[in-house]
Amino acid sequence: MAALILKHTSTIGVREHIFRRYTLERKASVIHTGYGPIRIKTSEGYGVHKVKAEYEDIAKIAMDNDMSIEEVTHILRTESDL
Repeated sequence: MAALILKHTSTIGVREHIFRRYTLERKASVIHTGYGPIRIKTSEGYGVHKVKAEYEDIAKIAMDNDMSIEEVTHILRTESDL
């Protein structure tokens, strides 16, 4: 890519930076609640453990039950390990 930039532009130099990326291992699962199934994303690594429900699933439950997303999230946290 650098050779193409030097060949086809008026620049006389190109900088390159190498970056390392650290990521958590990801897993997807489904939990069953009184409001129906909800897809869950779990991320782990480096001593970190995160669990998050899929936004679209929470939004659908909120819309179907005339609730706010905050209310649904609160109920899910009390019913499960979110």
